[in-house]
Amino acid sequence: MAPKRCSSLTAIALSCAALLLIGCGATVGDIKDDRYYDVTGTWIPSWTMGHLPYAQEGGLRDVLQAVGVAPKMANPSLARKAATDAGRQEMARILGATVQSMVKTWEQEHTDFFEGGGNSSINYYEGVGRTVTDGKLIGSTARVHYVHPKTGLHYTLMELARNDAIEDALSMAREEARRRKTAFVEGKVDDAMDELDEVLRGMKPEDYYANTRVAD
Repeated sequence: MAPKRCSSLTAIALSCAALLLIGCGATVGDIKDDRYYDVTGTWIPSWTMGHLPYAQEGGLRDVLQAVGVAPKMANPSLARKAATDAGRQEMARILGATVQSMVKTWEQEHTDFFEGGGNSSINYYEGVGRTVTDGKLIGSTARVHYVHPKTGLHYTLMELARNDAIEDALSMAREEARRRKTAFVEGKVDDAMDELDEVLRGMKPEDYYANTRVAD
């Protein structure tokens, strides 16, 4: 009988080990090996929950990332496109918030560029933020797509080269300056844009990721 008891204990141990491998003992929000344990009891890619930047072979590159989510649809292609569009919108939101914060700080240090000692600059930095947020960022590309096995949600990881993002932001900042040229001291718009150019070119990935939304 002793060998039988030992065999039973072995079977129990093996079963527990198998359960641990599939998530036994895990709690919602746990992250292990780039996998996130969600409310459905499923280990999913951690990037789907906003844990960025996400890297594979070769480590991080000089890119900005964002995640788009779309519901399950009868047509998977439409769901994939919806997730991609949502990812672009989320990237524009993050970039807009980042640029607005940088422009606001720059304005506070350069009130001499604006009429009224800087009072009229408020509409400018907010305008730049809105313009970037509403931008299409068509240079962004879908890197990874994932479909949740239980919920059917579609996730797309979008990427945009940091330099391309900065060029887009600079173009939009200049466009906003042309629209609000009366906010600037006459003859100083070009000088202001040259200085702002230097500021935005200094945007680091960590400045961008500080504005991302991450699931606990």
